[in-house]
Amino acid sequence: MKPQFSMEESGMRASLPTGFQWQVEEMDWVLPGGARNATISARLQNPEMIHPNLYKNWLGKAIGIYDPQGERIWHGWLAQIDLQVGRVNYRWDLEQVYSRVMARYPQVSAVLDPYHAWAYGDWVQDEVLMSEIGAKERLISLSYGNGNSAGQAAMQTLNQHKIISQRAMLQPESSADVKLRLQARGWWQRTAWRLDESGQGILAHLPGGKSQQLFGLNGNQKLAQSFLSTTDDFALGQICLRMALMGAPQDEVIVKVCSDASGQPGATLASNSLPAMQMQGGWQWLVWELDPPLSLSLNQQYWLMIERSASLDALNHYSVESDDGRGYANGVCLHWDGNSWVNIGQDLRFALLAVAESTQLIRDIGQLAVADGVINGVQIWQESGLFLPYWRAPEMTRLERLEEWLQLGCDDQSSLNALVNAEGILEVFNLPRSTATPLQLDSQGTLMAMAGAELALPQDLLGQTFYFPQETHSQPQVLRGLRWTPEGGLFPLITD
Repeated sequence: MKPQFSMEESGMRASLPTGFQWQVEEMDWVLPGGARNATISARLQNPEMIHPNLYKNWLGKAIGIYDPQGERIWHGWLAQIDLQVGRVNYRWDLEQVYSRVMARYPQVSAVLDPYHAWAYGDWVQDEVLMSEIGAKERLISLSYGNGNSAGQAAMQTLNQHKIISQRAMLQPESSADVKLRLQARGWWQRTAWRLDESGQGILAHLPGGKSQQLFGLNGNQKLAQSFLSTTDDFALGQICLRMALMGAPQDEVIVKVCSDASGQPGATLASNSLPAMQMQGGWQWLVWELDPPLSLSLNQQYWLMIERSASLDALNHYSVESDDGRGYANGVCLHWDGNSWVNIGQDLRFALLAVAESTQLIRDIGQLAVADGVINGVQIWQESGLFLPYWRAPEMTRLERLEEWLQLGCDDQSSLNALVNAEGILEVFNLPRSTATPLQLDSQGTLMAMAGAELALPQDLLGQTFYFPQETHSQPQVLRGLRWTPEGGLFPLITD
């Protein structure tokens, strides 16, 4: 096979000098992601006719590699360009280039408030670079600061990293010809350009922390905190409270979500419990998960009710943090004294997190990538059944977040994987892929389809099963990586 390289944008094709003889040196495809790396080179006859700015304009632009039948077998974007003249290598890349920068600074202790530990400044961006390569983001962390200093630090960092500069390096050996080498990355890797964040899916009251409320003993048998659902389609999946043990209780803490009955807790809608053994170690944020999630109605009043599972004990009970400033306007806190509910004039500190299946969260990020023009669509072939919080601080890139969610797999312990296919669609699926036909690896490392069938395109082979030579009766392996070179053809990358 002699693959053909192409700049995918018509404007970029028009900028190429005539007479280029491109040679594809290597292509990789891996899971997760699909197309990963490609190296393309050409020997130049008249390099002085090409202005260096031309090379810079190529960076970040779409490229494709096609088989002799015109099928696109690899696609991605240009990440690095090298021009070797004699022993001198000139390089242009986007590794340390950013078009958008944001700074954050500490706001409160993460121990006291894990959801607002950092305050974030505004994004600053370079409009020229944004028009050339799009949004490539960076988050910087300050040891202290405020909104003004965060903005200044972000602008300083942007000014240092918005220029696509030329670097010159001396190579150990001289090249007789002038050689241009392009390094390309797949579209899956392009999702690393944007930070992942979601401010949705949290309903919380977090101020306070200097007061505590006891429960599980005479006079304070249980607590109830009302709250108002202010968001439509809120699938409550996690209830977070900051608590500690008093003495050495051995039972469980039960948290219930109840309806409102004339200003008091009514019917139980959902509940879960945590054993005291998971609360060792002093004050900490604890999480009660609801499975399945509880759908809350917009503008509806609900109650959190907290009680112990065993008998009351004056020496061994529990304490939960509260806010004595009554800063939560949408609810009240009551305690049960054995006869009636009594208003304590404070509010509990709590966080309620909405959840969604991890595959829905992957779909959401995929749709953002569609809006950015990185991919063309999203297809989820397998839902995960695993629920995770919607709310996420901007601490990881979209790529890091996607790979983290895929690593978690499905609730039935099956694996989950993804790739961007030849049409630019992000596909999410189980392994092995359901359409897989076992492949055979011969003694030379060449992949062959069973019964002499024609091999599918490389990306379509990922996730299929294959056998090693002489092992057709053993458990097949899952094909997680492929490489093509002119010398070796197409062969699997054995990763385990």
